[in-house]
Amino acid sequence: MEVQRLADGRSVVFVPGAPNAFSGITQVLPADQVTYLDVPLNRIIECSQNFGHGLDSLVQARGHQVNT
Repeated sequence: MEVQRLADGRSVVFVPGAPNAFSGITQVLPADQVTYLDVPLNRIIECSQNFGHGLDSLVQARGHQVNT
């Protein structure tokens, strides 16, 4: 989840942990490494709580391939 866009264009991203989506790591990433998904926050939290299960449908709906 992008929590902030820095002045230089990089994104501050929170990556939720599993199964507790309210803990995780924060990373600073270049803009070209961030993919935006138009999905409700509760769906992202639900996927995190399910150890990523269901994320494929969210990503594919955006038109991206999921690598396994």
